[in-house]
Amino acid sequence: MVKTTPTKKLRSPSYPSIGLEEALRRGREFYDHERRNPAPVDTVLHHWGYKPGSGAGVLAIAALRKFGLIEYIGTGAQRKARLTDLAFRIILDQREPSPERDEALRQAALTPAIHSDIRRKFPTPPLPSDSTLRHYLVFDRQFNENAVTLVIDEVRGTWAFAKLDESGTLPDGDASMESQVTQPVNSTVDRILGREGVPPMPATAHAGRSLQIPLPGGGAATLVTSRPITSQEWATLRTVIDAMEASFVEAPPPVHTNDADHSTGADED
Repeated sequence: MVKTTPTKKLRSPSYPSIGLEEALRRGREFYDHERRNPAPVDTVLHHWGYKPGSGAGVLAIAALRKFGLIEYIGTGAQRKARLTDLAFRIILDQREPSPERDEALRQAALTPAIHSDIRRKFPTPPLPSDSTLRHYLVFDRQFNENAVTLVIDEVRGTWAFAKLDESGTLPDGDASMESQVTQPVNSTVDRILGREGVPPMPATAHAGRSLQIPLPGGGAATLVTSRPITSQEWATLRTVIDAMEASFVEAPPPVHTNDADHSTGADED
């Protein structure tokens, strides 16, 4: 008798389980009940009509975190969720028109790592065809092919809601890592640096500094500055990196789960 080894199911990279429009609707429900106060996660799920520990509810909270609309405070049994400044800038801005709210929407839309990856790969609006997106997600980003249709639908819905196809282009998707690092990632960084509306200073190769940091899981992170920096600027840089954590970090897969949703990459955070 020949023993067969079960084939391990390909787990997709992390992506939001719901689109930005639905995430903001849930953010407004959170605000209607709690205003600016933090609340236990199970309380948030109750506001949304979920039972404590509901898989779908936890995935919804994870999606809001990926969009930068919710953050956690505390750990373990004391952990609570609260809306972020980005969420308030969208939810509470009732002006029509509001360029600031539009910019905040675009920032939220591009906060999930897979969204920013897609925007860098296809920087010129509109998005390419479904078949082109599917090929990129399956072959370049190693998505489970069974999850790709859901991802594409979510991305297209979020793009349309945030009007990303009307907001110009990003730097060339094939640009070097150095040129990407010297660009501001979003307006959060500009606010931290106190440089809103000021274009970034181009890197100067002969005067700058470059540091390549090996990553334990393979690959490397590269830090590039246009010139030597001061201790105060180094502290500011660390603050910027911490602020951008949600844009770069993907949650690890759960250790024990039989939930089919988790094989798609729509993680619990």
